[in-house]
Amino acid sequence: MPSTSTKLRRRFGGMLSVACIALLGVNTYASADIKTGSHGPVFIGGDQIYNYDYRFQSASENTIDWAVHILFHNNATINKVKGTDGSHELDNDVFKATGGSLNAYLTDASPQNWVWDTDGGRKEFNCSLLSHENEWAMHFRVYADSDDRMWTADYGYYVFATAHYDYDDPNGLAWCDDTEHGYDETAAHNIVGEYKNDPSGPGWNYTLNLLNVFNKENHVDVVDGRDHTRNSNGLLDGVHVK
Repeated sequence: MPSTSTKLRRRFGGMLSVACIALLGVNTYASADIKTGSHGPVFIGGDQIYNYDYRFQSASENTIDWAVHILFHNNATINKVKGTDGSHELDNDVFKATGGSLNAYLTDASPQNWVWDTDGGRKEFNCSLLSHENEWAMHFRVYADSDDRMWTADYGYYVFATAHYDYDDPNGLAWCDDTEHGYDETAAHNIVGEYKNDPSGPGWNYTLNLLNVFNKENHVDVVDGRDHTRNSNGLLDGVHVK
């Protein structure tokens, strides 16, 4: 299990995550029996988004990946959040890698037009021959419509994100052979903290548990043979983008 400190991520031996699961009292399900919170569309102001992202462009409980956890609001764009527009250096100093692409389903309030957005997000690092074997990496994916931002009167210009940790990822390499994923709530809290507290970040303020999006869950799924440990509290953390 990753530490709540973003600076302590190495796992000591292969049994720690199993021990943590036992302490939490969670259950393990087969991939055909994925258990989520209340899966479906939720309102962001007048707009609607589905409260998970998906491995395929199908808004089905059987294709979910991670719960939506973070709302970047006020003056957000996808590039600004990632730092690729030069507004901060988290993309160079903290979230230096990209991950595999997943999908989110969303619509503006009026006119309603449900569309898919696809993003690989940003993560701290990928496991490789040279580094980061047996380490946890924060990973988040950021979504909006074709303008790379959305707008409501309540939240201004916003984008939303899923979050989680990856361990020994990407899988398939002989030295990265113990892949698992999870602890999404922990990852979300640590990610929003980086935007406020890391010297490379923009110093944006955040509010934990800003908005209920009804995706609370506490259990383990086995997806494609890999543990996905879910600990969402069902509430979005908000980051006020300047």
